[in-house]
This record gives sequence, structure tokens and C-alpha cells, in this order.
Amino acid sequence: MISKQELQQGINDIPPLSPVVVDVLDFINNSDEIDFSILENKIIQEPGLTGRILNLANSSFFGMPGAIGSLKDACLVLGINAIRNLVISSAMMEKFPANSGKNLDLEGLWKHAVGTAAAARVLAKHVSLDEEQAFTAGLLHDIGKMILDAHFSEQYAEVAAYQVENECLTCEAEQKVIGTDHNEVGYMVAESWNLPVEITHSIRLHHSPPTQNKAEMSHVINLADILSRGLGIGNAGDPFIPVLLPEILEILHIGFPEIKQNLTKIEALAENFSTLLD
Repeated sequence: MISKQELQQGINDIPPLSPVVVDVLDFINNSDEIDFSILENKIIQEPGLTGRILNLANSSFFGMPGAIGSLKDACLVLGINAIRNLVISSAMMEKFPANSGKNLDLEGLWKHAVGTAAAARVLAKHVSLDEEQAFTAGLLHDIGKMILDAHFSEQYAEVAAYQVENECLTCEAEQKVIGTDHNEVGYMVAESWNLPVEITHSIRLHHSPPTQNKAEMSHVINLADILSRGLGIGNAGDPFIPVLLPEILEILHIGFPEIKQNLTKIEALAENFSTLLD
């Protein structure tokens, strides 16, 4: 078990977001009108972020592959909401690169996250929620697993062993072995980094969204996670698929025929957005 004190100390030891990322987010969030020249000068200080924005702007999803040569043009193509969420997402990917897993296949987990993000984007449009916010929430929904693997690796090795031995979902293994789960850990860290409340709450509730409420981001991420697993996109960290509650479909006003119609679109979006992992 990890005590609450140990957990909080471990979270306190996680480095904050880089000054460049904080500066970019503050500029976006506090500007009535965005001067893209100033935004470009801020973003370009972070090479990894610059590369991901250019890669995404040049993906076939936006219809201009190879045509976007400047960061300023990329910002104009993607739009300010997409840039804000891409800045957040890129910062997380820099902290947990695909080759840094200790007990987890992080490359597979990031691919699963991209699949979840793609599905969340499609579902959010269906229920008139912010598509870009949904994409980022989907991309970061399992960030708690990465944090536990990186900062509590010995205990997380026990989680992996318990999960295999008992053939259960990772959440159950985490609760049994360390006394908390990746949902809560991800929420705590995302909140400490001052990420938007829609993202922090969907991280916390994506395996247990409220079942008597109007559609919110946690419902979208719950279903998106299940669809990404069902499509076999990446590696969620266990071979099982959580049970899909009928209440979630009712809240989202979506049925299996509509879901089936969107599966090919979700796969195509996930393929397009895989450029984020480059």
C-alpha cells in the first residue's frame, strides 16, 4: 500500500509544467484577441511542441499535407482551441516519452490514448460538447498510470503482477495493491498543474461517470476508452474491456447502430492523429 502521505509527497516531487508551456497557456487564456506573431515567438522556444503542431497541421485530417511551413500558419489552420489543447497534450508527452515505461508499454498506452482521443472527438460532436477539449481529455485520461509507473515503479510492478494473476482490470489491481487508482492520481496531478476542470474531472471519473446526469465529458471519455479498446488501438495496459453501462448510452443519446457507423471514422482519426507520437 502507498500511504496518502507518500502519495502526496510523490506527487509534490513531480516537476511542474515547463515555464514555456505555462507562459503559452497564460497568454492564450488571458488574451481577448490573439496576436499569432507573439504566440509563435512563445511556442517556438519549445522545439518538441513546435514539431508536434507542425506535424498535426500538415496531417491529412486538415487537408493540407505538406503545405504548412510556418508555426504561425499552423496556428491559423488549427485554431486557438486546438493549439491550447495541443500545448497541454504535448507537455504530457514530453514528460512521459514512449520509450520510458518501467512496467508499462508506454508506446502502446499512448496509442490507446490517441484512439480514445479520436473517439472522444467524434462522440463530443454528437452531444454538442467541445471537441478539442474532448480530444485532450481522451489523450490524458490514463496519465495516472504513467505517473504511478514512473514514480512508484516498485509498487506498480506488484499491480501488474496482481492484475495478471487475478485477470482483472488495472483499476481493481491498483486499489488492491496500492490503495488508490490511476483515476485519482491522474486527477491530483492534473489539478496541481492547473489543467481545465473539464479535463481533470474526466480523468477522475472516466471509469465511474455519474449515471444520473446530463451528458458531460466523463461520459464521453468512458465510452471513448471502451471503443478504443474494442478497436484494438494500442495497449491500455490490460487485455480486458470495461463493461459498457446502458445508462451511459442513454445519457449520450447514442445507440449501437450510430456507434457502428462511426467506428471507421474513429480509426481513421486515430491514424491521422498518430503524428502526435512522432
